[in-house]
Amino acid sequence: MSLNWNATKVANFKEGDEQWKENVANFCFTLMAVGIGHVTESNLGDLYFRIQILHSTYGPLRYHYDEETKTKTEVYDFDFVKSMVGYSTNVSNETFLQWIKRFSKHRIQDNQDNFERAFKKALETPTE
Repeated sequence: MSLNWNATKVANFKEGDEQWKENVANFCFTLMAVGIGHVTESNLGDLYFRIQILHSTYGPLRYHYDEETKTKTEVYDFDFVKSMVGYSTNVSNETFLQWIKRFSKHRIQDNQDNFERAFKKALETPTE
């Protein structure tokens, strides 16, 4: 099934801002990653908390790079997330427990795969 999103119910929809539109278009992937299909006033805290877990694990999901100052600015901060109330996708909603189990399972598998590759490489490397 294809991933669909709709931002027409976002209160401050910005018609001419191309960078904002790009951030909004990519936000559906973040919602898929955190297992939340719609942004509402009642799920803002949970949504932002899940995004922060991903940020602490992988770094910012999306950022803008300032050439002049050579700094990265996180796009999906709380103000952005709050401004997305009304945004919807066809992502299935997961409870926090369902999501954290899925997230943890994939993190453990990634770490196990990395360990096995490193171990295999170490066994193949001749020692002197």
